[in-house]
Amino acid sequence: MIDSVKPRLVVPMHFRTLRLKPRNQFWIQTFLDYFPNEQVDFACDYSVTLSKADLPDSTRVLVLTHA
Repeated sequence: MIDSVKPRLVVPMHFRTLRLKPRNQFWIQTFLDYFPNEQVDFACDYSVTLSKADLPDSTRVLVLTHA
C-alpha cells in the first residue's frame, strides 16, 4: 500500500515492543526491514510536531518512542 500511495511520511503504529506484546502483531523491525536504513528516522519522543515544510520530498519512515 505504501508503494501505491507514496506518502511522504510513514509513522508505524500498533507493533510489539518489549513492554507491549499484543498477540499476532509483529516487532517493529519486521516492518522496518522493508525499507533501506537511510529511509528510516527515529524520534526520541512519543510525539512530534510537524508542519508541511517539515515533510520530506520522498517517502520516509518516522519511528516514535513508545509512550
